[in-house]
Amino acid sequence: MNENNINTDAVTENAEEEKRTPQQAVYDWIEIVAVSLSVVLLFLTFIARVTTVVGDSMLPTLHDGESLLVIGIGYTPKSGDIVVVQDDRSEINYPIVKRVIGTENDVIEFDFDNWAVYVNGEKLDEDYINKKDFVNMKSYGCDDRVKVPEGCVFVMGDNRNGSTDSRDSRLGFVSVDDVIGKVALRLSPLDKFGAVD
Repeated sequence: MNENNINTDAVTENAEEEKRTPQQAVYDWIEIVAVSLSVVLLFLTFIARVTTVVGDSMLPTLHDGESLLVIGIGYTPKSGDIVVVQDDRSEINYPIVKRVIGTENDVIEFDFDNWAVYVNGEKLDEDYINKKDFVNMKSYGCDDRVKVPEGCVFVMGDNRNGSTDSRDSRLGFVSVDDVIGKVALRLSPLDKFGAVD
């Protein structure tokens, strides 16, 4: 193939592009948008979802009204993870955001006077909690020592004295099946966009 043939091919391609009608260009854009929306919908249906923090139970880590991206597919709860749970069998039958404190067979002990939580004999380093000076951590009727049943997790809010969580019999231990997923990102407000610890 010589240089003249290459130039002729280029001219032919340019002529074909110029022959495209405005309707074809609009159709192409609609197709791109439709495919993009389909990918986003599949992602949000089967892999992730967006949820909103309701209330102050996760202060100071998360605030009321913040939007979160939650990843559920293939997720197994681990201690320390911030998760979204929904147990339709409990009195709290809407999605709530909490932190996993213990997983199945973990023994959790509480020193409510000193705001200390022990898992399998080891004290948790909880610099993320909203601790109140000169006030005991609320027990909400929870025993000083509990063992997490198989297939369950024990969750608590970081705002320990303003959180309905596994210490409260209205929620109690949460089945792993009722864990929607792990909080992966804070989406809004935009100035706080990023990973959540």
